[in-house]
Amino acid sequence: MNKYHIYTITFLFLISCSEKKESHNYKIFKETDLESINISSTKKSFDEILNPSKVEIIENYLFILESNRGSLENPPIHVIDTKSWSYYRAKGIRGTGPLELAGAQVLFEGKSSDSFWAYSSQDKKFLEFNLHDSSRLANNEYRQPSSMFKVVRISPLSDTSYLGISVENKHRLIEFSKDGVELNSYGEWEKVSQHPYLDFFDLFRLNDGWFKGNSRYKIYAHACIFRDRLEIFDYQTKEFITVDGPDLELPTFKMMGKDNSASLYIPLEENRYRYRDLTITSSYIFALYGGIGEFEFRETSVLAKKIYVFTHTGKPLVQLNLDRSIEGIVVNETTNQLYGLTTDENPGIAVFNLPLIE
Repeated sequence: MNKYHIYTITFLFLISCSEKKESHNYKIFKETDLESINISSTKKSFDEILNPSKVEIIENYLFILESNRGSLENPPIHVIDTKSWSYYRAKGIRGTGPLELAGAQVLFEGKSSDSFWAYSSQDKKFLEFNLHDSSRLANNEYRQPSSMFKVVRISPLSDTSYLGISVENKHRLIEFSKDGVELNSYGEWEKVSQHPYLDFFDLFRLNDGWFKGNSRYKIYAHACIFRDRLEIFDYQTKEFITVDGPDLELPTFKMMGKDNSASLYIPLEENRYRYRDLTITSSYIFALYGGIGEFEFRETSVLAKKIYVFTHTGKPLVQLNLDRSIEGIVVNETTNQLYGLTTDENPGIAVFNLPLIE
């Protein structure tokens, strides 16, 4: 077999998808099945925010995580007070010293309302910050144990444990303690019948994307960036629910390398980005969807302008059509508003009033 050959989905694969029946754990949807609602936004701008990449919310505070591009002096975390829409704090100092971090990729609430945690994937470090003090340095830190270095997508499960996705494991989710002890594992990667040679790393790459959870409700979701697949995991029942659609095709990919060293490669010029982020509320899963390729984004700055809304059990409810392109989403359940990071030349925060969803 020529390892440089480009694989595409075959007619037989499409037939197998269409014949796969829906069940409690597997669902297929089309956009025509959904109610379509247009929603508009206002934009909040802050001079301090330069290259935002992710957003999180704790109570009425919005946390903007900067990308690693730009000056080391630029704070990796900005805190915005959404009650007054004022800039509240800068947090984090970039560096390799104690209580410093290379960057912030994940943020979650701490034990008290005064604290929050940030995870830096570059230096495998968790750092705890005091929300209300004036210091940019963290108050506490610990490093991800080397035994867990291959776990690259992380979401907190409790004060002392996490769920994560490993780059090289047959299981879809790994539960581990903050000390690096593997506590449990859940599910297995679904094999691709047309390409049985794909190993666990290849299956990780094929299904890579956004992994987030809501530790209060024990609902976790994984939204793929190169295929139209959303996977929901209910920690209380230990059940997975897979939602495919609207497009059932796999991305075009190549096997790069020789013999046993060959690994899956997805060329950007031949594929579109699918899901771009997700957030989980007390009742719903909001999944930001793009359907736009890298080169189109570079020309237009349009990344994603629609959101699919699902129940915790994977039932698709509605499609929200946005008036502007965003990346990164969170929902303020108190105000019933959705916040997203705009992708225009001067990025800011788009504020959408959500419609009633039934």
